Amino acid sequence: MKKPTPKTQRALVYSEIIDYIEKKYKIKTRDYAGTFASNHFEKWCEKYGYKYVPAFGDTLKEHTRLYAKYRVAKDGDCMAPPYQDFWHFVIDNVDGVSNDTYIDLPIQMWLDDEGVPSWVKEILRYINKEFPGDTLHVWSSW
Repeated sequence: MKKPTPKTQRALVYSEIIDYIEKKYKIKTRDYAGTFASNHFEKWCEKYGYKYVPAFGDTLKEHTRLYAKYRVAKDGDCMAPPYQDFWHFVIDNVDGVSNDTYIDLPIQMWLDDEGVPSWVKEILRYINKEFPGDTLHVWSSW
């Protein structure tokens, strides 16, 4: 009988992969459609003569009041770009994601799955092009 010896897993670091993909392909995986970059709410406020105020501190109540109007306006929230966050897709579709852990990203399975949104598949294609393989073993830490 052999005494167990320590073993280490070889893995890429998830955040380093994403940083590389974002820089190389000039994308933002945490806001792929540009929801926040579009400043849709701020532009809507300006269009209707409201003064945009931030959602914190003394202006939270006014921001909440304006945002309630924006949410129901025909040219408001329903017309803003959708929020598309690749990390949220990952944590919703991979069991056991937590801080400081190894996870397996089933890249090919997701690419083959008709239920996976097209914007996710675009990001997956970039990842697969740079880091080929059916499954990507990564270290997740935040």
